[in-house]
Amino acid sequence: MGLTKPKSTNIDTSKWVIGDPIVEMNVNLADTNPNNTDIGFIFKRGTTGDNTALLWDKSAQEFIFAITSATGDSIGDLAITAYSDLQIKNLISAGLHYPTADGSNGQVIVTDGAGNLSFSSTPMVWGDITGTLSNQTDLQSELDLKFDDSSSVTGGIY
Repeated sequence: MGLTKPKSTNIDTSKWVIGDPIVEMNVNLADTNPNNTDIGFIFKRGTTGDNTALLWDKSAQEFIFAITSATGDSIGDLAITAYSDLQIKNLISAGLHYPTADGSNGQVIVTDGAGNLSFSSTPMVWGDITGTLSNQTDLQSELDLKFDDSSSVTGGIY
């Protein structure tokens, strides 16, 4: 009679220390089988309410932080109740360095061309346009009055 490998193991301890620098999950999946299973960690939040999860969402092909009714015994495409907030100190995404503080009312995010983003007040390019504009011709006339340097405009488009 051959020995069989158990499919799941409960580790009942107050602390889990792993000596390996890399932890591989979902290792029982054969390389030739399609993986239609979400992979990750479920954090039990008590006896009532949903749990929190850090998952690779297979159906969306992205990592998510979420609220779910799933438990450690769940398998497959897990039901997501809602997405969770994520707080971090600094965000660098695709080479862009995002501001670490909120800007002021009316400011916009600008770049320095080197991937650093910051908040800046939007300069008023045209000045104030007053009066009633009834159609596009009136708008063009008002813009022409505010900006009368045709040498810096290509094709008359503002």
